[in-house]
Amino acid sequence: GHGIFFYPSGPDYALLWYTYFQDGTPTWYYVQGAQPGANGVFNGIIYRSAWNGGANHLVPVGNMLLTPATTSTFTMAYNLDGFTGSEPMQAFLTGCPTVGSGQLNVSTHWFNAAKSGYGYSVQVTPNYEFHAVFAYDGLGQPRFLAAERAGAFDAAGASLPLQQLNGFGPLGAYVPPVRTTIGTLTRTYGANTISTMATSGTYFGGI
Repeated sequence: GHGIFFYPSGPDYALLWYTYFQDGTPTWYYVQGAQPGANGVFNGIIYRSAWNGGANHLVPVGNMLLTPATTSTFTMAYNLDGFTGSEPMQAFLTGCPTVGSGQLNVSTHWFNAAKSGYGYSVQVTPNYEFHAVFAYDGLGQPRFLAAERAGAFDAAGASLPLQQLNGFGPLGAYVPPVRTTIGTLTRTYGANTISTMATSGTYFGGI
């Protein structure tokens, strides 16, 4: 019910951490730092994002250390709002599906460069796809939504249930996330690209 998307960005790594506030409602953080040296340890600044009606505003609220254990596992340690914690993490999705005669290599973060601050993280494999929507509520608080689809991959247009997840904060005791369908996410894929992506939904639970 929580995790990070991890992307190279020039000389840096950029991360999107989807997780929860202490009240269990969904939120996300942006993390950026220089690519690690020989020891492989990544050290990035954690930013909280907010939307002011026309643009996002980033405020540093801590830092994150990622220490690799194997090629697909690492320890995530963080200092967030003055509190510290850590947990083991492992790779969730790898591999690309085939569309036509080539691989569909679209698993990355997609956003509007002219109006950055929100967007979609897309992960597609031959038999499963996962989409995280990084958005804001009516007060400008960062929120994430999720949509997923299992089964044989189909590049044609599909409508996926869009879900709001309520779970546990980074420093709280584990509770299974509660998923509630609040709308739909639609998407179509083209020749190694996303042709269309759209969401429609309504938050619940006081958001």
